[in-house]
Amino acid sequence: MVKMILFNLEILHDKFPVVIALMTLLTFIPCAKSSGEKVGDTFYSVQIAAYKNLNNANAMIDSLKAQDLKLFCKSVIFKNEEWHCVLAGRYKSKQEALDAGRSLKEKGVIKDFLIREPDPPTIDPENRHVSISKKADSLNAKKNIPLPLEETVSRDRAGPQIVDKKCGEASLYNAAMRDFKSGSYEDALSKLEQIIRRKDFKCVKKESILRHIADSYYFLGTKRDNKKYLLKAIDQYRNLIRDYPNLKKGDALITIYRLAKSYEYLNLYQEALAEFKYFYSRYPESEYIPEAMFMIGKMCYRMGKFDRAIEGFKEYIKRFPDDEHVKDAYFSIGDCYSQIRQFDDANIWYGNALKKWPALEKISKNNIFQLGSFYLQTEKYDQALKTFFAFVNLFPEEKYSKDVLYKIARSLVGADQLSRGLKMLSLVIRKYPKSKEAQESAVIMADIRAVNSKAKVPIMADIRAINSKTKVPIYISGYDNIITKDPDNKKKEKIPFMKGYALLKEGIYKQSFDIYHSLLSQSFYERYGEASKKCLILSASYLVNDSYLKNDYIAVCNLYFKSYKYGLFKYGNFDTLLKIGNSLKKTGLLTCALEDFRKMIDLFKEHEKRDELLLNIAKIEYDRGHYDGAEKELKRLLKKQSRMDKKILINAKKLLGDIYYRRGLFEKAACFYSEVLGSGEDVEDIADVYRDYADSLREMGLYPSAFINYKRAVKTCKGKHQKCSIPVIADSYEGLGDYFYNEGRYQPAISMYKQSLDHVREGAQKRPWAIFNIGRGYMNLGNGPMAEKLFSSLKGEGEDEFWSNLVDYCIYDKSWIEKHGKYLAGLNAETGN
Repeated sequence: MVKMILFNLEILHDKFPVVIALMTLLTFIPCAKSSGEKVGDTFYSVQIAAYKNLNNANAMIDSLKAQDLKLFCKSVIFKNEEWHCVLAGRYKSKQEALDAGRSLKEKGVIKDFLIREPDPPTIDPENRHVSISKKADSLNAKKNIPLPLEETVSRDRAGPQIVDKKCGEASLYNAAMRDFKSGSYEDALSKLEQIIRRKDFKCVKKESILRHIADSYYFLGTKRDNKKYLLKAIDQYRNLIRDYPNLKKGDALITIYRLAKSYEYLNLYQEALAEFKYFYSRYPESEYIPEAMFMIGKMCYRMGKFDRAIEGFKEYIKRFPDDEHVKDAYFSIGDCYSQIRQFDDANIWYGNALKKWPALEKISKNNIFQLGSFYLQTEKYDQALKTFFAFVNLFPEEKYSKDVLYKIARSLVGADQLSRGLKMLSLVIRKYPKSKEAQESAVIMADIRAVNSKAKVPIMADIRAINSKTKVPIYISGYDNIITKDPDNKKKEKIPFMKGYALLKEGIYKQSFDIYHSLLSQSFYERYGEASKKCLILSASYLVNDSYLKNDYIAVCNLYFKSYKYGLFKYGNFDTLLKIGNSLKKTGLLTCALEDFRKMIDLFKEHEKRDELLLNIAKIEYDRGHYDGAEKELKRLLKKQSRMDKKILINAKKLLGDIYYRRGLFEKAACFYSEVLGSGEDVEDIADVYRDYADSLREMGLYPSAFINYKRAVKTCKGKHQKCSIPVIADSYEGLGDYFYNEGRYQPAISMYKQSLDHVREGAQKRPWAIFNIGRGYMNLGNGPMAEKLFSSLKGEGEDEFWSNLVDYCIYDKSWIEKHGKYLAGLNAETGN
């Protein structure tokens, strides 16, 4: 391809002559491949990685072939170990190599690099011949090289291998760690999950195994772009945060960071934003705070919250003016202002960015493209053309990109180069015949031919939506011919709006919604903007109600994400927003649900169902483990309990009981459970309340009262109209067993414990305390063989041989009492004790 390299973008900001090599772009003449260059004995290279495993080095070379980086491999000896370095390019001077490395880093191809002067011979990526140099590898010779967070935590997480006399040096855990360090995450995952299934925690703590399982899923997901693995990683990280609230600072920091990144990779920007904010608030002194601040702005940008994104990026630039993401922040602020049509501010930020980074090769692909889009949107067609032509020269893989071709075509039309614009529009239609851009290109071409003059791009709804096969009244179908044939641009704004309204009146809500969504998605659609938003939200309310009745909560969430920035909270009614919030909650999008309910609180201050919103907010905070926030909302709710709906009041008190139980404040928990049970109202999941109330009473030492409520829980679960969860039934029987055991009634205790075990599903986790107490019961009844059988089944369970040690202690304690009990009893009688 003939190249038109523009080395300074600053000159194309507001002023330059229009000299366009258009035919180069239209014909896309391929350029001849470089035949290579002759390399002398001494040269400098950019070192981008180092591996102990040659296969990993070769795999990296293969994965980056498409980048045309002229990669090769060099092996060195460092501390008596062989390392394989992946190097890029051969440069005559160190400065030239340094510039190349910085360029690769700016483009996001690599995260870090070093400059090396290797000794020949090298490993040719074609024949893989190895040559060992005795020089120390400069990557390892430096002691304090800062690495990106991803690389650093990968190394720190693996930790040292554990050598234990009981486990042996070649333990399954050590084998898993070797796989993990070498990047064989599937193999590591298999071994670690095997340890979990065996419950073999002699060599390492369970927490460490679970962290590496989560990390394995994370790396498999990110390196393979596999959503399934990332979803599993999220589950694992969430469980770690819940089950191990006192993680070491380094491990906790990494866990939260990777949880946030997992959400980002899955495009769940709301959840990612929440985690990055939490990361920022919890570790304000961390060296990774600059990245967290940048990501907060980036997530707001991705969600279309451009005002918040601007604030976030500006704060980031102010605090860290020399950080690596500052350039992207400058350009992103320009784009944000452009998106909200504050073009003067956008012009200032883009201008400042180009003054700071005038060299084209130092600007990322996305930033150049958005800059061109800004010029197009503000009708600076000459700058737009220059920018887009530069874009395809720097990134030739994008030369046939649908978005690029279409925007170049529109720029040509805007610049009054109509004949060339028609050629480009026809190219869009030919290459992407079924796309929205192709159909709009056809309309633009028709408009050009109709008026035969400089033409502005007409406002068009998505023709695929307008020409849907759904049967509609004949008078509605008549709009289509007007849309595609009438050259009047004002009509082309009005007619799609009128068709959408007619569909709405006829009850064809899905098609109406699609038309208005397509219209509002076009940034230059303004004339009927507010009216279209009202119609869009009205259509959405019918669709939400229909999907919610079918329990299709994902469909409701999809409508929310499509409509929230088009006046959902301005024109949406209470019931629609409540159903949306409940759907978000049911699908696990808790942060989005919380935002929905909080906005409703502000909008509907006097609504009769406002208390239900406060209860929902409290439940979400509880589910997220934010007990302080949940308690605050519930206390706020209970201030007006005298005029509150009874069902909401009961649920609020039950939730407060759950919070205090979780905190270990059993007396407070028991008080609230007691109020719930004594309310005289029908209580949802009443068996759970009996069980939790009994647990609280038992922890307070009130065993007889606990016994009564465990019996009530069991009786309730046996009722015909009551469905109870397995844990509630099993817990209640185990509680009854504890009561009888403490009373010395070992036979009924054994019976209760056995019923508890009978309600554990096959394959579910055992109830070791129930098994242990059955064994103790048999031992107290003098049935040694049965006790031994049960104790044997527990040995080897749990971490650090806990159950084995407990069983041994129990047997020893029983033997000691039997041996010395009579002597102690006589001694006590003599002393009067």
